[in-house]
Amino acid sequence: MSQKHATTLISSLCSRGAVCHARALFDEMPERDVVAWTAMLSGYASNGLRREALDVFRRMVAAGAAPNEYTLSSVLTACRGPCAPAMAMPLHAVAVRRGVDRMPYVVNALIDSYASLAEGVVDARRLFDALGSGRTAASWTSMIAGYARWGQERTGLRLFKTMLKVWISPTLRKSSMLRCFVQFPVIVMCLVKTG
Repeated sequence: MSQKHATTLISSLCSRGAVCHARALFDEMPERDVVAWTAMLSGYASNGLRREALDVFRRMVAAGAAPNEYTLSSVLTACRGPCAPAMAMPLHAVAVRRGVDRMPYVVNALIDSYASLAEGVVDARRLFDALGSGRTAASWTSMIAGYARWGQERTGLRLFKTMLKVWISPTLRKSSMLRCFVQFPVIVMCLVKTG
């Protein structure tokens, strides 16, 4: 089987939750490029197997494969919660060295990773603010969710309203439907806070 086909099959297996089968196929590959490594790492991360994703990343780097923006965004996805402080900052440094620290996938993953801890919200906001007009729906969502997660619902709601002003046309802003929609995040943030 070609490397391209094996990598495609690894991604497919992981998307169906068959991570063990994907890993068996990955381990049988005689050569692996950054795409294959990223497929396996991403498969672990998207299936909630953080430790395994980080292990694949370490093995990838040890094997001499250079991570790209997709690799870094995938490994950052695995670096949420308790491992965020230990991993997000070194991975951020890797992104800077590789010149991909401004790529949307990487920045959004960094924002999400930093905002997964209360003490990281300030760093997440610095990254978010630095994006300027390059913010995406994922950037806004990660930042707003970070505020809601750590009891800063009002700040999250203000940011949500700012997002609407930036993205919604002036004509639509005046509609009664939009005024109702602006109240929706209050409900969502209460649900996020209460679990």
